[in-house]
Amino acid sequence: IGALVWGTLCLSFESHLPALIPYGYVVLTLTNLTYFHKSKNFGAVRRAQLFMSLLLPFLFQWVLGGFAASGTCLVTGDDGRAWIATGNGERARVLSTMDYGVTWTATDVPVPGGTSAGLTTVQMNRESRGIAMGGIIGQDSVRTDNMVTTLDGGATWQLAAAPSIDGPVYGAALVDFGPESHILAVGPRGLSWSTDFAETWVTVDTLSYWAVAHTGAEDGWAVGPGGRIAHLAIGGRASEVPSGS
Repeated sequence: IGALVWGTLCLSFESHLPALIPYGYVVLTLTNLTYFHKSKNFGAVRRAQLFMSLLLPFLFQWVLGGFAASGTCLVTGDDGRAWIATGNGERARVLSTMDYGVTWTATDVPVPGGTSAGLTTVQMNRESRGIAMGGIIGQDSVRTDNMVTTLDGGATWQLAAAPSIDGPVYGAALVDFGPESHILAVGPRGLSWSTDFAETWVTVDTLSYWAVAHTGAEDGWAVGPGGRIAHLAIGGRASEVPSGS
């Protein structure tokens, strides 16, 4: 029953290739039981069923995609709203719910997908303005269309100017100061900052960072390899990152 549910869920999200795996599990299980009915060879049937139970879930997760370490690939909002950025699949998508997860909508975004590519981070504010970013993991010198924005709570997404740093974006923060929406984006090639909702960008630092967040006031923090922690003064129009670790 579980395999049928997972297969049907995949079809509902138009993920046809992943749906073949749980449906295939059902077919193989019925074939295995038919063999047992005729042969009474319980040992062979048990080994075959155990092999399928271990292998097929692994293959399902592999084909479905999704980065293992993406701390800001999920964000929640008020009144049961939530968004999930996906990558490492055939297409880059944002999954969204407006009813505490009872129903979900999958929206394709114009960011390259595929192996080690797609979205790694998503952020949304209370005015239904949002951002999602990513890129091709492991290709730190390659610039791609890795930035999309939404003005309607994730119903539609549009390409926006990519951050000024090369390579993929690992983490982002969306910070509202009055009418302005500041964006902080970090990755292996540094930290990029926008004060006009991704219309223009400035490179603030070229050290590697894995994640960035803000406190909701004027202070933010970025973290990187080797225990690096940088304090960000992002109030008003000033932004400073200490050089070095």
